[in-house]
Amino acid sequence: MRTVAVALALASFAIAAPSYADVPAPVAGQHAIPLVWSPAMIAKVKEQIAVHEGRAAVLQPIVARDNTAHDSLIADANALDQAAKDEARQSADFRTMAATATDEKTKREFLVFAGELETFAKHSEEAARTHREVARRLEDTIKAMQAAVTYHLNLAAKLKTALANNS
Repeated sequence: MRTVAVALALASFAIAAPSYADVPAPVAGQHAIPLVWSPAMIAKVKEQIAVHEGRAAVLQPIVARDNTAHDSLIADANALDQAAKDEARQSADFRTMAATATDEKTKREFLVFAGELETFAKHSEEAARTHREVARRLEDTIKAMQAAVTYHLNLAAKLKTALANNS
């Protein structure tokens, strides 16, 4: 049975070989024989060009919005840092006033205000750190998305060049 299968395969190759002889073999280099693309191949390449340009077009506004969000996060972090410094300064002022207060009730109230302002300052510092961390992560995402946009546009350009050379 195996011998019959091998014989049939060789016979079919022998019959088909002359039909392949009419098609010029592609050759690399200066004397290369250009392949002629079929209309179906051309349509498929055009479709892929549109797909890659479409992917880039979808990503570009996202990258723009992410850049805006990144800048907002940095601005917010700076504002929170400033608020934390102001709150820490005000807390120190209330502690100083508490030290100079003549009655215990005023002293306690000023110390409570100072404590609250210290808590606000810590929360502002923590929020600023969080904003900066999110901005850093968003920056990494932006870089990856910009690379994806570049990849898709480069691939579309290569496909356009191939299409121009073969249609």
